[in-house]
Amino acid sequence: MRVAASNAKIAGAARRPQLNAVLSGNRRKTNFIGFPDFGGFDEGSRGGEPSVISTISDTFGASLDLSWEADLWGRIRAGESAALAELQATDADYRAARSSLVAQVAKAWFALTEASQQLALAEEAVKAFQSTEDVIADRFEIGELEGGGTGAQLRLAKSDVASAREQVAQRKDLLQQAKRQLEVLLGRYPKNLLARNP
Repeated sequence: MRVAASNAKIAGAARRPQLNAVLSGNRRKTNFIGFPDFGGFDEGSRGGEPSVISTISDTFGASLDLSWEADLWGRIRAGESAALAELQATDADYRAARSSLVAQVAKAWFALTEASQQLALAEEAVKAFQSTEDVIADRFEIGELEGGGTGAQLRLAKSDVASAREQVAQRKDLLQQAKRQLEVLLGRYPKNLLARNP
Protein backbone atom coordinates (compact mmCIF):
# COMPACT_ATOMS: atom_id res chain seq x y z
CA MET A 1 0.00 0.00 0.00
CA ARG A 2 2.93 2.34 0.68
CA VAL A 3 4.20 1.70 -2.84
CA ALA A 4 0.83 2.68 -4.32
CA ALA A 5 0.77 5.85 -2.19
CA SER A 6 4.28 6.76 -3.34
CA ASN A 7 3.30 6.18 -6.98
CA ALA A 8 0.30 8.46 -6.56
CA LYS A 9 2.54 11.22 -5.15
CA ILE A 10 5.02 10.82 -7.98
CA ALA A 11 2.26 10.98 -10.59
CA GLY A 12 0.91 14.17 -9.02
CA ALA A 13 4.37 15.75 -8.93
CA ALA A 14 4.54 15.77 -12.73
CA ARG A 15 1.94 18.56 -12.84
CA ARG A 16 4.13 20.92 -10.82
CA PRO A 17 7.12 22.89 -12.05
CA GLN A 18 10.48 21.13 -11.81
CA LEU A 19 13.46 23.08 -10.44
CA ASN A 20 17.01 21.74 -10.70
CA ALA A 21 20.01 23.50 -9.16
CA VAL A 22 23.61 22.45 -9.83
CA LEU A 23 26.72 23.81 -8.11
CA SER A 24 30.23 22.89 -9.26
CA GLY A 25 33.78 23.74 -8.26
CA ASN A 26 37.16 22.89 -9.79
CA ARG A 27 40.80 23.66 -8.96
CA ARG A 28 43.47 23.19 -11.61
CA LYS A 29 47.21 23.61 -11.66
CA THR A 30 48.88 24.43 -15.00
CA ASN A 31 52.63 23.99 -15.56
CA PHE A 32 54.36 25.97 -18.31
CA ILE A 33 57.18 23.63 -19.25
CA GLY A 34 59.94 25.19 -21.28
CA PHE A 35 59.45 28.70 -19.93
CA PRO A 36 62.06 29.56 -17.34
CA ASP A 37 61.03 31.50 -14.31
CA PHE A 38 62.07 35.14 -14.63
CA GLY A 39 63.31 35.04 -11.11
CA GLY A 40 66.38 33.07 -12.21
CA PHE A 41 67.26 29.61 -11.08
CA ASP A 42 65.68 27.63 -8.27
CA GLU A 43 68.43 26.95 -5.76
CA GLY A 44 66.52 23.94 -4.45
CA SER A 45 66.35 22.32 -7.87
CA ARG A 46 68.81 19.71 -8.98
CA GLY A 47 71.85 20.93 -10.83
CA GLY A 48 70.75 24.51 -10.78
CA GLU A 49 68.06 23.93 -13.38
CA PRO A 50 65.53 26.69 -13.85
CA SER A 51 62.17 26.30 -12.05
CA VAL A 52 58.92 25.73 -13.92
CA ILE A 53 56.23 28.40 -14.02
CA SER A 54 52.86 27.12 -12.75
CA THR A 55 49.53 28.67 -12.01
CA ILE A 56 46.60 27.48 -9.92
CA SER A 57 43.13 28.46 -11.02
CA ASP A 58 39.76 27.93 -9.29
CA THR A 59 36.59 27.64 -11.32
CA PHE A 60 33.12 27.78 -9.82
CA GLY A 61 29.81 27.35 -11.60
CA ALA A 62 26.14 27.39 -10.79
CA SER A 63 23.12 26.59 -12.91
CA LEU A 64 19.42 26.79 -12.20
CA ASP A 65 16.93 25.06 -14.52
CA LEU A 66 13.18 25.48 -14.30
CA SER A 67 10.85 23.31 -16.41
CA TRP A 68 7.12 22.86 -16.51
CA GLU A 69 4.99 20.78 -18.86
CA ALA A 70 1.66 22.22 -19.86
CA ASP A 71 -0.88 19.41 -19.67
CA LEU A 72 -2.76 20.35 -22.83
CA TRP A 73 -4.05 16.88 -23.66
CA GLY A 74 -4.63 15.68 -20.09
CA ARG A 75 -1.88 13.03 -20.11
CA ILE A 76 -0.48 13.97 -16.72
CA ARG A 77 -3.92 14.40 -15.19
CA ALA A 78 -4.97 10.95 -16.49
CA GLY A 79 -1.80 9.39 -15.07
CA GLU A 80 -2.48 11.00 -11.72
CA SER A 81 -6.07 9.74 -11.74
CA ALA A 82 -4.89 6.22 -12.62
CA ALA A 83 -2.35 6.24 -9.79
CA LEU A 84 -5.00 7.48 -7.35
CA ALA A 85 -7.40 4.75 -8.50
CA GLU A 86 -4.67 2.17 -7.99
CA LEU A 87 -4.09 3.51 -4.48
CA GLN A 88 -7.80 3.23 -3.68
CA ALA A 89 -7.94 -0.32 -5.10
CA THR A 90 -4.90 -1.32 -3.04
CA ASP A 91 -6.50 0.16 0.07
CA ALA A 92 -9.71 -1.78 -0.62
CA ASP A 93 -7.71 -5.00 -1.09
CA TYR A 94 -5.89 -4.37 2.17
CA ARG A 95 -9.13 -3.80 4.06
CA ALA A 96 -10.70 -6.93 2.53
CA ALA A 97 -7.65 -9.03 3.45
CA ARG A 98 -7.71 -7.67 6.99
CA SER A 99 -11.43 -8.45 7.37
CA SER A 100 -10.88 -11.93 5.97
CA LEU A 101 -8.05 -12.54 8.42
CA VAL A 102 -10.20 -11.37 11.34
CA ALA A 103 -12.99 -13.73 10.23
CA GLN A 104 -10.57 -16.65 9.91
CA VAL A 105 -9.11 -15.97 13.35
CA ALA A 106 -12.60 -15.84 14.87
CA LYS A 107 -13.56 -19.09 13.13
CA ALA A 108 -10.34 -20.78 14.30
CA TRP A 109 -10.95 -19.53 17.85
CA PHE A 110 -14.45 -21.00 17.92
CA ALA A 111 -13.10 -24.28 16.50
CA LEU A 112 -10.46 -24.35 19.25
CA THR A 113 -13.09 -23.67 21.92
CA GLU A 114 -15.31 -26.41 20.53
CA ALA A 115 -12.42 -28.90 20.36
CA SER A 116 -11.45 -28.10 23.95
CA GLN A 117 -14.99 -28.62 25.21
CA GLN A 118 -15.38 -31.83 23.18
CA LEU A 119 -12.19 -33.16 24.76
CA ALA A 120 -13.47 -32.31 28.24
CA LEU A 121 -16.73 -34.16 27.50
CA ALA A 122 -14.83 -37.18 26.16
CA GLU A 123 -12.69 -37.30 29.31
CA GLU A 124 -15.84 -37.13 31.47
CA ALA A 125 -17.31 -39.99 29.41
CA VAL A 126 -14.20 -42.11 30.09
CA LYS A 127 -14.61 -41.48 33.81
CA ALA A 128 -18.31 -42.44 33.68
CA PHE A 129 -17.70 -45.62 31.64
CA GLN A 130 -14.75 -46.55 33.87
CA SER A 131 -16.94 -46.15 36.95
CA THR A 132 -19.62 -48.36 35.40
CA GLU A 133 -17.01 -50.98 34.48
CA ASP A 134 -15.67 -50.97 38.03
CA VAL A 135 -19.15 -51.55 39.47
CA ILE A 136 -19.90 -54.36 36.99
CA ALA A 137 -16.50 -55.97 37.61
CA ASP A 138 -17.08 -55.93 41.38
CA ARG A 139 -20.53 -57.48 40.95
CA PHE A 140 -19.15 -60.04 38.49
CA GLU A 141 -16.52 -61.15 40.97
CA ILE A 142 -19.07 -61.84 43.69
CA GLY A 143 -21.57 -63.35 41.23
CA GLU A 144 -24.38 -60.81 41.55
CA LEU A 145 -24.90 -60.18 37.83
CA GLU A 146 -28.25 -60.98 36.36
CA GLY A 147 -28.50 -63.99 34.11
CA GLY A 148 -26.32 -66.26 36.15
CA GLY A 149 -23.31 -64.02 36.37
CA THR A 150 -22.32 -64.01 32.68
CA GLY A 151 -19.44 -61.79 31.60
CA ALA A 152 -21.36 -60.20 28.69
CA GLN A 153 -22.10 -57.06 30.65
CA LEU A 154 -18.48 -56.81 31.79
CA ARG A 155 -17.22 -57.21 28.22
CA LEU A 156 -19.66 -54.52 27.06
CA ALA A 157 -18.50 -52.16 29.81
CA LYS A 158 -14.83 -52.73 28.88
CA SER A 159 -15.69 -52.05 25.22
CA ASP A 160 -17.41 -48.80 26.19
CA VAL A 161 -14.32 -47.68 28.14
CA ALA A 162 -12.01 -48.51 25.22
CA SER A 163 -14.25 -46.61 22.78
CA ALA A 164 -14.37 -43.61 25.12
CA ARG A 165 -10.57 -43.60 25.41
CA GLU A 166 -10.27 -43.72 21.64
CA GLN A 167 -12.60 -40.73 21.46
CA VAL A 168 -10.32 -38.88 23.90
CA ALA A 169 -7.30 -39.55 21.67
CA GLN A 170 -9.19 -38.30 18.62
CA ARG A 171 -10.37 -35.19 20.46
CA LYS A 172 -6.80 -34.43 21.55
CA ASP A 173 -5.65 -34.62 17.92
CA LEU A 174 -8.47 -32.30 16.84
CA LEU A 175 -7.57 -29.87 19.64
CA GLN A 176 -3.92 -29.80 18.54
CA GLN A 177 -4.97 -29.17 14.93
CA ALA A 178 -7.23 -26.31 16.01
CA LYS A 179 -4.42 -24.81 18.11
CA ARG A 180 -1.94 -25.03 15.22
CA GLN A 181 -4.39 -23.40 12.83
CA LEU A 182 -4.99 -20.49 15.20
CA GLU A 183 -1.27 -20.14 15.94
CA VAL A 184 -0.53 -19.97 12.20
CA LEU A 185 -3.11 -17.23 11.71
CA LEU A 186 -1.69 -15.29 14.67
CA GLY A 187 1.90 -15.77 13.53
CA ARG A 188 2.87 -17.75 16.64
CA TYR A 189 3.41 -21.22 15.17
CA PRO A 190 5.30 -23.36 16.23
CA LYS A 191 5.83 -21.68 19.61
CA ASN A 192 2.78 -23.46 21.12
CA LEU A 193 1.84 -20.51 23.33
CA LEU A 194 -1.93 -21.06 23.42
CA ALA A 195 -3.49 -22.50 26.54
CA ARG A 196 -5.51 -25.68 26.23
CA ASN A 197 -8.71 -24.16 27.50
CA PRO A 198 -9.35 -20.89 25.62
